[in-house]
Amino acid sequence: MRQTEKVSLKKAVRRIRKYLREYPVALTAYNKIDKLSLPSLQDLSFDGDFEFYKEVNFILTIITSIISKPRSISKREEIIARSDQANGLSAEAFRKTLADSSMWKEYDHKMIPENVYYYQFYDEYKTYENIFLVVLIDLINEQIRQYENFYFLILKALGTSSTLNVDKDAQEKAFKYIKDIRHKLDKIKHSWFYKIVSKAIERPRVIIPTNILLSDRLYNLCFKFYKKLTTYDEATSLNEDLKLYYFFLILKANKMGKFKMNKGMTVRLFDDGRVRYPRQMSFANDKYETTLYLQKVPGGFIFNFNVVGFDDTHNAGLMCSTTFDTLPNSVLDYFDEGCQVDAISIWSLYSLTDTNEEQVKIVSELDMINKFYKTHHFVIEGSEVVYSRYCPVCKSRDISETNNVYECPHCHSRYRFIKNPKKRNSHNIVFTYYRGM
Repeated sequence: MRQTEKVSLKKAVRRIRKYLREYPVALTAYNKIDKLSLPSLQDLSFDGDFEFYKEVNFILTIITSIISKPRSISKREEIIARSDQANGLSAEAFRKTLADSSMWKEYDHKMIPENVYYYQFYDEYKTYENIFLVVLIDLINEQIRQYENFYFLILKALGTSSTLNVDKDAQEKAFKYIKDIRHKLDKIKHSWFYKIVSKAIERPRVIIPTNILLSDRLYNLCFKFYKKLTTYDEATSLNEDLKLYYFFLILKANKMGKFKMNKGMTVRLFDDGRVRYPRQMSFANDKYETTLYLQKVPGGFIFNFNVVGFDDTHNAGLMCSTTFDTLPNSVLDYFDEGCQVDAISIWSLYSLTDTNEEQVKIVSELDMINKFYKTHHFVIEGSEVVYSRYCPVCKSRDISETNNVYECPHCHSRYRFIKNPKKRNSHNIVFTYYRGM
């Protein structure tokens, strides 16, 4: 996850927690949800990118200055040298040579030292603070790699059907910044300093602020930047915050869809300074009902959809992801077999169960939630006679049917039929997976 995205997410979570302190009860928090202004992480992220580039550029200049004359520790190494090659023996080395008979040989009835103990001094650059610099260089390198991948994916998405409005001048500016930063990074990574210090066997997992990191102005600037980069120490913290953000976007989407929350939802969402998800939350409008299960899946949700007036239901899953990358297949173990599961990041919504879906489609965060709803529960009026033979989406004739559920092998839409209570001899098509967008 890019650094600016982490900063944006923290801002959004602080706003949510402030809102929950004012409206901690679930029903009240939902009814007053219009009072919560949630920022777009996408907008905040773009705004913060250039500031981040400037910071990285400055820190790389500082690192370049440090490694031109880095701090070191003077070390002494004892060696055995030929007597004719050793100049200026120290008193300690001379005494040790005198005491070791193996160093002496007899020449013309005289004992002469053939070898001597000798102490050579050298500068050790693999200090704790310099190893820290290498850790920081590698961390910045990984961040820039993520930015490079991100903008490449943005370009791919904008070349398709994306509706995200990204300033082309901003993109060009971003690529120039990244190119300049990459050039500086490559010079640092090819320096003698990096080649020597990066060979250190042990690298600290947690950086402890030593006297040098606190008192040396240049090292301290690097240390402060490192702390800023590592705001979120664990991926679990990111996923939990992203889940909280999307939970409130789901509430906003439900309110916009004229869903009413079950009046019995008087549990507290915020208690003792902590966010507490209820086991489930139920919503209904005049068309269908949905139950949201919040504790069954770490970092995600299960939605149960039901058309009003019918007992036939189906489920769909939504997992929060901090990257564009697909989550591990192990997350599917939390869902029933045949359940369609999507992953949602800050930038994209993609299917974990439909490998045929194009992975990079960028729209706004709220649009992604609305798209998720429409993908997994969409009802239209249609003839069972016709659409049991033809796909209502792509009009393919190769329709398969299992337990009254129809599936199209071409567009992968899945649907079933229920009788339309308002019209005689008429049916509604209920999509459990709609590919008409």
